[in-house]
Amino acid sequence: MLELVAQGARNKEIATTLFISEFTVKRHVQNILEKLEVPSRRAATAFYQAAFDDQEIPAATTDETEVTPHGLTSSGA
Repeated sequence: MLELVAQGARNKEIATTLFISEFTVKRHVQNILEKLEVPSRRAATAFYQAAFDDQEIPAATTDETEVTPHGLTSSGA
């Protein structure tokens, strides 16, 4: 979920991608911010980028995506 936040996905997009409700996304994001001790999604994105700086963060898309054990991959529709 943090990867999706770092990609700039909105709660509705995350919910659709992960097949969960927007409320669940909102709650998970709140929990992530608390655990990372950061005040905002932007700060969580910076944390993610610092932790995974050797990996490029793909932009969030509205294309079909596939959930894999290591994140999301575009199906390239």
